[in-house]
Amino acid sequence: MTRVNGTIRGEDLAAELAHDGYGHPWSGSDRTLIEVFPHPALIEMFGLPERLMYKKGRVAERRNGLRRLDRLIATLDEADPPAHFVPLAPGDGIRGRALKSVEDLLDARVCAWIALRWSHARHRGIDLYGDAVSGHIAVPVG
Repeated sequence: MTRVNGTIRGEDLAAELAHDGYGHPWSGSDRTLIEVFPHPALIEMFGLPERLMYKKGRVAERRNGLRRLDRLIATLDEADPPAHFVPLAPGDGIRGRALKSVEDLLDARVCAWIALRWSHARHRGIDLYGDAVSGHIAVPVG
């Protein structure tokens, strides 16, 4: 990421949000910034035996992984709290940047649901790995 603008965008975003009153999960702030990595979140959210293969590999395998992820995300209609997303179902012809865009959007949906759960459940049902100094990852549980 540093090749694009000389800084790490996530750190820039965190600094901007901190300026607007967001704090880390241990800050006691009503406005909280949490870090999510989709792979461990997906394993916990959907009880998967291993991570979904949708980020690397052959294009056809990535498309299949994205389709599976899209179907899993659709089950969040029944989750607590529920989330309703329009299915994406990437077609057979999708590749390159368009495929990456679908991947990014599905990852964003996972992160959005975890943030919703964090807020809705008053921080229950989310395990935090790490600390306030070195950083953390939020993973849904239960």
